[in-house]
Amino acid sequence: MSTPKVVLNSTLNRYQMSEILIRVKNPVEVEGSKLYNQIGIRSHAKGIFFKDSVSGNELGNKRVFWIEPDCFIVNIVFAWERAIARTREEHRGYIASHRFPMYKANEKLVDLDYITYMFKTKKGQYLLELASPGGAGRNKTLGQNEFGKLEVLLPSLKIQKEIVKLLLLLDKKRNKQKEKIEELEQLKKGMMQKVFSQELRFKDIDGGEFGEWENKKLGKVAEVVMGQSPKGENYSTDTANTVLIQGNADMKNGKVIPRIYTSEITKACLPGDTIMSVRAPVGKLALTDIEACIGRGVCAIRGSKYVYHYLSYFNEMNGWNSISQGSTFESVNGNDIKNLSIPSPSMKEQRNIAKYFDKLERKVEVEKEKLVVLEEQKKGVMWGMFV
Repeated sequence: MSTPKVVLNSTLNRYQMSEILIRVKNPVEVEGSKLYNQIGIRSHAKGIFFKDSVSGNELGNKRVFWIEPDCFIVNIVFAWERAIARTREEHRGYIASHRFPMYKANEKLVDLDYITYMFKTKKGQYLLELASPGGAGRNKTLGQNEFGKLEVLLPSLKIQKEIVKLLLLLDKKRNKQKEKIEELEQLKKGMMQKVFSQELRFKDIDGGEFGEWENKKLGKVAEVVMGQSPKGENYSTDTANTVLIQGNADMKNGKVIPRIYTSEITKACLPGDTIMSVRAPVGKLALTDIEACIGRGVCAIRGSKYVYHYLSYFNEMNGWNSISQGSTFESVNGNDIKNLSIPSPSMKEQRNIAKYFDKLERKVEVEKEKLVVLEEQKKGVMWGMFV
């Protein structure tokens, strides 16, 4: 694989944006009774999305333009948030308002994919912010003249195409990895449905059947510790203090992510406990491997891994929606949690179920770790190649 040094070792030429991107306008002659399909662009370079169809009468006097394939397109209102994209053949026949100017690449100087990738970087965002004078939010509109005057350093077309080839390869690998993760997560959901509905039963080591399941209250099979927030003056960023788990912001991908600390321990969780959010969104889970203080936004559930996996399934099925209450935001209390009915097979079958889903979860984690490596690799390449 090529390295970012390729750019540093090549000759760079300075151009204004108006030299390398040529404005394209193909206005729509709107007919009142006709339906039109519009596009939008997500911020943070997350691509084009499709809006609901709209009639010509609804468009009124709005100026709209046909989308041209193979163009750089930008939402001038959110350009500073990198609301940019590249149009493709699949977008032909769609329309966009005058707030979405499109540009063809001057193919003698710039590769369309190269310049689109450049605007996805921090460097590109910096340039878009420069051309978007004004205050915060909607007032920071991209100025067309300012955009045209932006200057950019470009390597030769040959080098640009080599860089694009490398980035497209990394994108392809990343997308495949995402698909692999999605397939595993769908498999896990499907297997949870089959196992906890008892459509699929595990066998004992001799191939025999396990006994019938019973329904038990969660409070009878696990200890539930409701959180209690320490006083605000005892919050801290000092890592010498105890980690404080307050709510969803302290959990990510099933793990506790230390964010804030406290010198006052009101209620504590232990390594191996399941942490569950009790305020909207109710039911988010994480396994903790540390002793920590738990605030009022979470509870600790001290039980088997079977309980953890069942709660994952229950949350996946939006089970807490029928229990949670509150007008401002939804929440559940200690009694709601302790009285939750849990299907309980024999301990041996519970262990088999937990072991199976532990392995499946680990497979997902391994694939997600690979995805992180690929994303970091791409970040590194983009950081080094766009100057």
